[in-house]
Amino acid sequence: MEHPTLVMTEQSNNATENLDLMTAKEIVSVINQEDHKVATSVEQVIPDLVQAPDVIANKLKKGGRVFIFGAGTSGRLGVMNSVGITEKYNLPAGTINGIIAGGDKALRFSVENSEDNREQAIKDLMAFKPTANDVVFGISAGGGAPYILQVLEEAQKLGIYTIGYSSNSNAKLKPFSNTFINPIVGPEVLTGSSRMKSGSAQEMTLLALLEASMAKIGKVKTREKETSKILKNIVDSFKKAAPAVKSCETQITKAVEMIADNLNNGGRLFYFGQGTAGREGILDASECWPTFGVDHGIVNGYAAGGDAALRQLFLYTPKQAKIAAQNDFISAKELPNGTVTVGTSKHDVIVALGDNPYALTAIQEAKQRRLKTILFSTSKNDQLRTQADIYINPVVDDMANPIATKFVLNTLTTASMSLMGKVIGNKMVDVAVMNSKLVDRAIRIIADFTGKSYNESQMLLKKSQAYRKSKKQDSNRHIVPVAIVMAQTDLSAKKADELLTANKGLVRRALSVYKKNNKKIPNTTIIGKQRQPIK
Repeated sequence: MEHPTLVMTEQSNNATENLDLMTAKEIVSVINQEDHKVATSVEQVIPDLVQAPDVIANKLKKGGRVFIFGAGTSGRLGVMNSVGITEKYNLPAGTINGIIAGGDKALRFSVENSEDNREQAIKDLMAFKPTANDVVFGISAGGGAPYILQVLEEAQKLGIYTIGYSSNSNAKLKPFSNTFINPIVGPEVLTGSSRMKSGSAQEMTLLALLEASMAKIGKVKTREKETSKILKNIVDSFKKAAPAVKSCETQITKAVEMIADNLNNGGRLFYFGQGTAGREGILDASECWPTFGVDHGIVNGYAAGGDAALRQLFLYTPKQAKIAAQNDFISAKELPNGTVTVGTSKHDVIVALGDNPYALTAIQEAKQRRLKTILFSTSKNDQLRTQADIYINPVVDDMANPIATKFVLNTLTTASMSLMGKVIGNKMVDVAVMNSKLVDRAIRIIADFTGKSYNESQMLLKKSQAYRKSKKQDSNRHIVPVAIVMAQTDLSAKKADELLTANKGLVRRALSVYKKNNKKIPNTTIIGKQRQPIK
């Protein structure tokens, strides 16, 4: 079922329609092909970016501040890059500020309906007592998050210069933006998963604007005086990230297969990194729960300094970093559904991000416990090749480092989750329904796979939610698979849930079992060909 009126971020990508039937190598390759498009899309909007760094620089010189507002991925990127630029250039605290809808809890865990909350948007903005010397940057991939719309509208009322970002040319935030930035990245690899190309374009745009602003206030030594040339040089660095990652496809494919195999056998994935690398790991881990429906604790991000590192710089000595990593291996981390401790399963996989003491100590600790290890670094250091089971080394400069890191981490989780059956076609079949946008997406997924009308699919979703509530379970999670199985069979929500549970929550597998029992399925297109499940 096509939806031509959908915003670009919600449309299906023809190149990935059979993502769930691809091999690991094919998935890694197609993700990289799509990532190659991102920097080009940002390069094409440089003319739209030119004014913003000069405005930001002038405001900063007058004692003004920059506020970056976002929800979900956009909010996490805003916070992460505001901290990164502050520590890189030793800026006074409060100069560059990242604000995420739902508060700092949303940096790790999705907060229900936070991006729909207009009232909280006003409170969050006014808490900073903004003035006309400030700049407000609002980011929304689809361009219509109510929280972001309200922030930009209020800022304009106060005479504050506003910058709006969206991957949708018809974004609702456009009228509230003095500068509107609109890189067209095309449909995502995974339909609606704006953490991927849209998120990467957001990060490139943020970094380009902030780095260019630093150059304009004299924080960067550069011969270039023209803002457009400064921006072009920055984006040229970004353009090297995807080719560098391409050169590592063999190693990334092996890593994906290792992760999927071990997660299917009860293991967990743990990222360990320091500074920006640690924050990138936490960012990727935090988005696996709402995107793929995996339980908290399946994919985890650890940073030197703990969760506080999301907001501040920790200047650890090598000895302190080593002790921090050792402590994180033996300490239980609190989660909404309990706790998680590294290495309690022999199938845990450790991914060390960078050649910093914290990450390398994590590799050593993992080896002592005979866990599988992956080492990722963007620095050229051949001595690291023997440190882990798999070494991923896309060599890029410091400017492109966070982009290459994001590309690789997104690939590791998206590809492994697809191999595990968490994706059907190129749809997030077990998406967590946390706001109005995701409710709409869930209904359309059900309609696409079952042939039901939008209203019928909405009713199925509500029945699935009602069942979860009756069991005193989270009614925002694991509801789409139940609705699809209900639609394809004559089963109640309870029986559909039991069938899914017996088949590890995998819709294709559950329906195949149902069909083998000589049951009639109204629409069998969802079953199709299946790869052999990883044992």
